Amino acid sequence: MALKSYTIEKIDPAWALEQEDMGSKRKFWYRRPGRGRQANRLFKYPHAGSGEHWAEKITAEIGKALGIPCARVALAECGTERGSSTWSFVKRSEELFHGNQ
Repeated sequence: MALKSYTIEKIDPAWALEQEDMGSKRKFWYRRPGRGRQANRLFKYPHAGSGEHWAEKITAEIGKALGIPCARVALAECGTERGSSTWSFVKRSEELFHGNQ
C-alpha cells in the first residue's frame, strides 16, 4: 500500500472569528476571506507533546475509509504552531447544541 501525504493548511490569525471555550484545549473558529458560513472551521492547538492534531487526522481518515460519517479534518498551522482544522458540519438552517448544554 502506498503512503499518502497530506498538505498542512496555513491559517492566518487574522481570519479568527471567535474563541471556542468548550473543552480543555485552546481553539478558535475561523473563516477564510470570501467564504460563506458553511466554510467555518475550528483550529485546535494540541496539548504539548500529545500528537492530538495528527491523531485527529488519522481518526477522520479511518472513519472516512470505513464509510462512517465524521468531521472533515486537516493538518494545519497557525503562525508557528501546528494543530488541526475541522470543518463545521452545521448546515445553514441548523444550530449546534453541545451535549452538556
